[in-house]
Amino acid sequence: MSYETLVIKGSEWRRGGDRDLTKNGYLLQGETFLLNGQGLRCCVGILGRARGVPDADMLANAVPGHIVKGNSDPSDTGRQFAADWLQWQEEWEEEWEDKNRPPETDPARAFSQNDNKRLSDAAIIASLEPIFNRIGYTLDWRPNE
Repeated sequence: MSYETLVIKGSEWRRGGDRDLTKNGYLLQGETFLLNGQGLRCCVGILGRARGVPDADMLANAVPGHIVKGNSDPSDTGRQFAADWLQWQEEWEEEWEDKNRPPETDPARAFSQNDNKRLSDAAIIASLEPIFNRIGYTLDWRPNE
């Protein structure tokens, strides 16, 4: 398999958990979405942008399936991204039933790992690597960009 590189910049990556700074109950970094109102993206939102999904499709959506579920007119690219994500998930489930795929590569784990409260940013990236490798990407973590 050949891999594409997915660049994750510290300045645009939204991860949840202890990193939430609040002021009067307001999340200073916004919600953890594919794209939130502050312009930050979870790891899957960064993947969506790399695949050409328009910001309008990702804004305030928590998972790729919401692009088509909650949007009356998603773009073709957004529709395809949602379908691809579902296909990756279904393939993993079939492989797991046959015990041919370790749970660390489950695409759905990207969301829980992205928001893991107990891991450093570098540890989160390390835990995301096998998930993204499975779908054809290597991660290039740039914490200072």
